[in-house]
Amino acid sequence: MLRILDLASNNFSGELSANFLQCLRAMMMITNENMATPKYIGELYYQDSVTIVNKGLC
Repeated sequence: MLRILDLASNNFSGELSANFLQCLRAMMMITNENMATPKYIGELYYQDSVTIVNKGLC
């Protein structure tokens, strides 16, 4: 399932709930003592891409 969160050009203001962000698990990492490895859904490999842009923050 593809989920897109687009907050651009819609006058978004306020806080994003931590509970909401924790529900997005496509890029979740499994950590053990010294290593972090990606957790994938099923046996198939896929690659996600995220672009984050901050504008006007100094």
